[in-house]
Amino acid sequence: MRLLRAIFVLVHLTVIAAAALGLSGQLPAPLRVWLDLAGGAPRAPVEAPVTLHLEIATGEERQPLPPSWQRAVLSHPRTRQALARHAVDPDPAAFDQLGTWLARQVAADYPQATHLHARLEPATVPPLRFSLDKHR
Repeated sequence: MRLLRAIFVLVHLTVIAAAALGLSGQLPAPLRVWLDLAGGAPRAPVEAPVTLHLEIATGEERQPLPPSWQRAVLSHPRTRQALARHAVDPDPAAFDQLGTWLARQVAADYPQATHLHARLEPATVPPLRFSLDKHR
């Protein structure tokens, strides 16, 4: 069983690397089938691909919600996964559902608020740099 798992991981990593390098067409036939079955080029997981910014408005004034507000829900892995999925493949209906839930929570916690402003901001990922000296 360990050998099978090791083979699975090795094949999967090979397919990810080939897709990332744009070499998917040069894969052997069995690995191209694997890539097709996996639904195309797999994406490497990103820790926080987006940041959810929440602000409440009281009249003309806007103020950001404190980071501790609803932390248990907003930092939950499923919520973060849903936001990450939305960053890659936007789903307006799902974002509207999240906005409706957030609006209900804000209305209960901040009765003076008149509006909730929610926006997703993509995370900036620094470029990767590798030294090629040791590979020559």
